[in-house]
Amino acid sequence: MKKFLVALLTVLSICSLCVFFACNGETPKEKPTEEVVVFDGNGLSYTLNKDGNYSVALGKATELKEITVPNTFNGRTVSTILAGGFKNGEFRKITLPEGLKHIDDLAFSDCAFLTEIAVPNTVTHIGYRAFYNCGSLANINMGDGVTELGREALSMCASLEGFTFPKSIRKISDGLFSGCVGIEEIDIPSNIEEIGGWSFAFCRGLKEIVIPNTVKSMGFQTFIGCDSVTELSMGTGLNAVSNKAFEDCTAIRKVTLGENVEKIGSWAFASCKELEELVVPEKLKTVGDNAFWGCEKLGRIYYEGSVNDWASVDGLVNLMYFGKGAKSLFVRGEEVIDLTIEDLETISQVAFCKTTVERVTIGNGVFNIGNYAFFKCPNLKRVDIAGTVNKIGAWAFTGSESLETITIGDGVKRVGSYAFEDCPVKTATVPSNVLSSVPKENLTEITVSGGETIGNNAFENS
Repeated sequence: MKKFLVALLTVLSICSLCVFFACNGETPKEKPTEEVVVFDGNGLSYTLNKDGNYSVALGKATELKEITVPNTFNGRTVSTILAGGFKNGEFRKITLPEGLKHIDDLAFSDCAFLTEIAVPNTVTHIGYRAFYNCGSLANINMGDGVTELGREALSMCASLEGFTFPKSIRKISDGLFSGCVGIEEIDIPSNIEEIGGWSFAFCRGLKEIVIPNTVKSMGFQTFIGCDSVTELSMGTGLNAVSNKAFEDCTAIRKVTLGENVEKIGSWAFASCKELEELVVPEKLKTVGDNAFWGCEKLGRIYYEGSVNDWASVDGLVNLMYFGKGAKSLFVRGEEVIDLTIEDLETISQVAFCKTTVERVTIGNGVFNIGNYAFFKCPNLKRVDIAGTVNKIGAWAFTGSESLETITIGDGVKRVGSYAFEDCPVKTATVPSNVLSSVPKENLTEITVSGGETIGNNAFENS
């Protein structure tokens, strides 16, 4: 009888619990299953993934100098190198199996003694900093199955001498080769469409940069600090050079911009102190702040458009103002010596600053001459300005130490301050409003016509 009563009470208790959970909309929860780590005979550790395959890590195998990762464990595929799984390992060689699909973040980072590795064709994903700071890694054979190389995956691999990109890669990720000082040559293939930020930053051994036509965009500081590069050329796919892209490439001597480049970003070529020659496409519209700051040796600029196109480019102060000596400006293959500009509303600021031009004729259809437009042109001897011009900007011809003859049309209503400062003018034909400021020290002949106002000190020290 007692056994019967105990059994009855047990049944009633279970029924009560079921009613309770049903009324509260809950069901009894199972206790979470703990992640199980198992080891093989060499000490490598394995963790079962949700897909039923295994991830592998160094585990207890810290004393091994050579490691072979099996393609299966306990009858299941080894598909993943666990995030940080072999980080700081002291092994010199590791063999990865076919069937492996993922090399996760930091998987082999800081493996100081690893000298080479082959990534099988089955691997599709390599994570963030997967091989970061493997200082002895000289060669990595990358399988063609890889579609994603994570950010900084090979960064700081100081001994890496070269790299062959898988055909399936479309983007060079941010910081991918940053600090890889041993790379002297890199072939960027035609399957690459995007180069990420700082991807080759401080690759100090790199000698030449060739960007193929397929590349359509570049990130911030892409090649900053590559101070052994002597020559750069870029393909037709780029329409902009990114900010600081080639800053501190201190050995670069020649730059050929792609024919579709419309904008040069801020500080793009700053401190390229050996840069001597620049080839500029017709489509260029804007030069960003300080783009050529510190390019003291830049002496030859080859522009593929017309004179009027050049004089319309915005931000030329960031190109023409920098440098110690005069620049030879070539427009469509001919050096600008005897310059005529017509039918252009405004000549941009600093457009012909410090060039080797000898004579300037500003014809009809031009209304404004920008500030510093012909600043410090050392060979400039004669300037003729047509009557349609109504404004000459400040410092427009300042420091043109050979300028002896000027003709200014009657349409000029304003001459900016110091427009002809330090110009040894001997012969002048000017409107009457210029008369009070005509240079006196070297003047031998003057012809006066009509006009209105002129800025203070326009011919100071002339």
